[in-house]
Amino acid sequence: MLEIEMKFRVPDADAYEARLRDDFSLVFDAPRSEIDLFFRNEAAGFPTEGKALRIRRQDRRLAATFKGPRLDPKAKIREEIELPLGPALSPDADEASVEQVRADWIRFFERLGFEPGPTVSKRRRTARLTFEGRAFEIVLDEVPPLGFFTEIETLAPPEELEVARRKTRLLIIKDKTASPTSNRTLRNRPQKPPLTRPNRPDASRANWQNLPKRQFLEKI
Repeated sequence: MLEIEMKFRVPDADAYEARLRDDFSLVFDAPRSEIDLFFRNEAAGFPTEGKALRIRRQDRRLAATFKGPRLDPKAKIREEIELPLGPALSPDADEASVEQVRADWIRFFERLGFEPGPTVSKRRRTARLTFEGRAFEIVLDEVPPLGFFTEIETLAPPEELEVARRKTRLLIIKDKTASPTSNRTLRNRPQKPPLTRPNRPDASRANWQNLPKRQFLEKI
């Protein structure tokens, strides 16, 4: 399946939520905590070729997600594969059990040549909408300290890509509360000097871990 996604900065989260409620009768669910750990493997194109690999923790749920390179410079259209991790975990699993499974998978990816990178923590609220006969998921994320963002997303097989793309853009046109990031907003902020990667592995990892979050988010 292909993921068609548009991401926007939300200057006023309350106004955005009110607009969606008035125009589309949308109601977001209760907020959930999400922690995303992204991995880097330059030889395999993560993230240098626009690929992304992450482990997401949402409450007691763990999942690994692969995202392929973008197929459209104006929208995030890319292949997405998501698989649950630790399916034996029950909803009431204790914290230590969840973190042990997560640590085991991190070690597994490290053995395959991936290097743990930035962790992005957010509080996410989700709403679902059927628009022009297509199912969309709309999320409202609070990402400290960057602020609020929204994502408008749908999934489609390759043969439905053009139709899904047109309907996504039409939905966005109907809602103009959010302002598109398309990473321009992030790039316009003052940037720190580029980081160099010393030859020592440990120092290299430290630089990767300390890469400013806004710079990394531009690449995924």
